[in-house]
Amino acid sequence: VYYALRVQILEARDQMRQLQQPQYAETKAADDQGGKSSNAKEVMSKLHQMHPRLALETETLLDEISTGFKKQKPIDEIYSALQRLLHKCLQIGTSSDDQIQLVVQPTKGSRLLYVWSMLNKVCDQMFSVKSLARSEEHSRILNALRPAFERDFLPNKQQFEKLRNGPANRAAELAVLNAKKDKKVDFSVKAVIGRLSRWKGMLEDILFTKRANLFPLRKWSRQLSTLTTRVLEIPGQYLLNDGYSKPHAGNHIMLSGFCRDVTMVRRSGYPQVRLGFRGANGHISYFLVQTAASTHSTTKADQRIVQLMTMINLMLKGNGAASSRVLCYSLPIVVPVHTRVRLRLDGPSMVSMEEIYLADRKRRAIDPTNVIVSQLIYDNRKDSNAKIVRTTAFKDICKNHVPANILTHHISEASESLAHAHSMRTSLAKQLALSSLLVYLFSASERTPSKMVLDLDKCCAFYDIDLAPKYILTSTGILESTDKLTVPFRLTRNICNFISPAGATGIFANTLHVAAACINETNNLSALEGYLDIFMRDDLVAWNLSRTTRDPSDERRLYRSKQLHSHIQSNVREMLRRLNKLAPTSSFVSSPVIDGEDYVSTTLNSNNKKDEYMELSADVGSSLKPKEPVPLDRFIHSLIAQATSSENLACMDATWIAYF
Repeated sequence: VYYALRVQILEARDQMRQLQQPQYAETKAADDQGGKSSNAKEVMSKLHQMHPRLALETETLLDEISTGFKKQKPIDEIYSALQRLLHKCLQIGTSSDDQIQLVVQPTKGSRLLYVWSMLNKVCDQMFSVKSLARSEEHSRILNALRPAFERDFLPNKQQFEKLRNGPANRAAELAVLNAKKDKKVDFSVKAVIGRLSRWKGMLEDILFTKRANLFPLRKWSRQLSTLTTRVLEIPGQYLLNDGYSKPHAGNHIMLSGFCRDVTMVRRSGYPQVRLGFRGANGHISYFLVQTAASTHSTTKADQRIVQLMTMINLMLKGNGAASSRVLCYSLPIVVPVHTRVRLRLDGPSMVSMEEIYLADRKRRAIDPTNVIVSQLIYDNRKDSNAKIVRTTAFKDICKNHVPANILTHHISEASESLAHAHSMRTSLAKQLALSSLLVYLFSASERTPSKMVLDLDKCCAFYDIDLAPKYILTSTGILESTDKLTVPFRLTRNICNFISPAGATGIFANTLHVAAACINETNNLSALEGYLDIFMRDDLVAWNLSRTTRDPSDERRLYRSKQLHSHIQSNVREMLRRLNKLAPTSSFVSSPVIDGEDYVSTTLNSNNKKDEYMELSADVGSSLKPKEPVPLDRFIHSLIAQATSSENLACMDATWIAYF
């Protein structure tokens, strides 16, 4: 409660400062922010009066974390910028002509122009006067890297203006690229990706190989290294189990100090600090200190998802079929510290699927980008059979470059016995099915391996990181249609190989059906529908604000918008319709995939229409043939076939790593 109140007060303070600027002088949003801030401050003052020592030590702890770990070193910032550039260039370079307009919006023009615009912007920001004046270390390192960086990534200004003012077609791109051959530096998308990959590899050697991953805590925060307390608890203990059990303060582990060393880890491609909280019983809880610019909005989205998972866990616990299968979401622990700083539970035993893939590439001495550059980058010729060419390249990568047993080999090494490996396989199949349920409902199928984290010490517990609904970019909040999705959820080769084909069509499909049927019960559905209304309202407001100039008055306007309420109702109805497809109420129905009809009735009246789907009696004339019964999970098996199709996986962009 204290952490959430503190972040709310800091957020209100920042918005009040923004409202004091001249352009917001006449806005009426100040009253709302002042009311929210005063209420939170009143509760906070009561806590300070009742627990003065606890409040003092908590403030000291949060201030040290938010200030000590917020500043990044210059080499870390350059590495993060290169990672973002490489990720975006791979998206642009591997997207088809139909997909490229969605990737580069709202910028109009060719993919080469978009890449050059990004490079020019990054060079201007990285070597600006403001960046060089931040510290002596920044000035020294940036000035040393500037000549080589601008030689490799700064396009010629004359050619850049020519490309920007010229026609947006391949002929104009070829003319500009051919004119730059005398410079001996190729600035095509393919060449830029190759140089970005080499720079990234060089900085990885500096960050994670030549420079030790362990750092003394006193270099980050001298006060935390000597902090001793007897009244603070280790944060995040209220959601460690199922999320709905009552907290028992007497059973919580008290904080006694911090580990003397911190670890620099690479999660989601970016360097992050892992801090160890030492408990009074000797147990150590590890948290990643995340300082991304969009951390606060992501933290709120994660908190909404955790609340939804907690509600579903309570439903699964009360259902006989689900409880006998021990179905339960693993809740990600996220603790807000500041408006742009948060803690996320992440121990040494937790590893993302991207890290597993990159570790295998490193062990084989293979650059993971080389395969993409040689096989999947779109060139400047128009190919009418682009899908066939892409499918052929995908199959070649799967056959000759990326084996299907990488995940199996990694988890088998972490297992203690064959029985333990079998338990981990079963657990992961169930957790993936529960995750795929929300992914399908939210149209969030573009789940990259970096957002899928496994805890090998907890029998392969699975955590979905940064899960959020996907909306149509050209709309103001309409949920993406399932017809527009290439795959409904992530079920790639290495996942299928680990859980086995029988596990994919057996445990995975059965868990997905049982969970959907449990939620689709009438008493559970009414509670879920009410929460989804609130969930969609907050998520749509946050999504629309992220696309604007962040005027503080926009939030008040969006909450009162009639269009917003229309989108909320439309999205909730669509999610309930998808839920009905996953768990229909009768087996005497036609298949939606084969017959193309929506056989599911309305949400609450489906049970009353059971007679319409009953098998016809024998007294009916022989000319009238009854509809044949089909399995209730037939639609789920069709989704599995769609998710594992090579043609569909080949259409995903390279950042999805569909061949893993």
